[in-house]
Order: sequence, then structure tokens, then C-alpha cells
Amino acid sequence: MLASLEGDSQQVWPPSPPLQDLDRHEFPDGAAVLAVGMAGTSHWSASFSIQRRTRDLQLPVDPAQHSLPIPPSVNLEVLADIACFCKGLPPQSAMDMVSSYQIEPGVEVADDENGSIRLTLNARSFRLAPLSGEGWTSRLECAGSQMTISAGKIEIQPGKPTRWGFRLSSH
Repeated sequence: MLASLEGDSQQVWPPSPPLQDLDRHEFPDGAAVLAVGMAGTSHWSASFSIQRRTRDLQLPVDPAQHSLPIPPSVNLEVLADIACFCKGLPPQSAMDMVSSYQIEPGVEVADDENGSIRLTLNARSFRLAPLSGEGWTSRLECAGSQMTISAGKIEIQPGKPTRWGFRLSSH
């Protein structure tokens, strides 16, 4: 449904966190994927916790495709908590800490309540909502076939992490 937009060595600042190292953990009520990465003098981390409503289902992540197969009869919820720790101030164009995605062909996008959106593909519907926490908030924006989830335009404080995140739930 969504493909992460990745940067390259020619870009001053990446369009998505440059996550390079993934580690998967299983828990009784779901799984979590923890990821870290760095570019320049900045370090990123992310946690993706996967809650399934059917306890006996195993959901393998294919590391080659970075995808998670979701059978139609299963309802899932994925919570993504992303952070960037800047040692110094990033370039001016990077003041928007963001995760960028390409919306795949065939996916219908509609506004939903409270700043969230509904993604539908082959009659399967998902709700994508920005997350907030103590002292931080996230913003979700769609423009054409691209979507961003960000911490918004903020004043980067070197030495303090900047956080943003989202909740993706199937319906």
C-alpha cells in the first residue's frame, strides 16, 4: 500500500529515516521491529509494534522485501514511534523531520476523523492516524501520490530527540 521514499548520498537530508539495522522481537500479544540508522551527525531510531487480534497467527517479516503479509481475516494494529537525535543543526531544508511514502497504484485515499486518513485496497480498509506523546505531536499530510508523517516544522534542539509516529489499523 505504501512504499518508503528513500534518499541517496547526493541528498543533504533524507526524505525518510535512514534505518539500516533491523531487529525483530516476539511477544505474547504481538511482535516488534526495532531499527536504528545514521546519516551525517544524526542518529535515527524506530520501533514498530505489531498487535494482532488472533493470538495463534504467525506473521513473518520477509527481510528481503521488508513486507508483512496480512491475511484478509486478521485485524492488525501497527504503532510506529520514530525519533531523530541531531548532534548539530541540520540544513535549513531539513527542519521538517519526516517519514515519506509513495502511495501505491490502486490504493484509494480518503480523509478520516481527527487528522487521520483511510487507505483502501481490494476492499480491505486501513486507518492511518498520527501519534502524539508528552511534549511531541505528529502531522499527516497527503499530496497527490505521496504521503508524509512528520514532527512538523519545529525548532531542532541539538542533543534532544525529535519524535513522530503513527498508528495503522486494519478494519
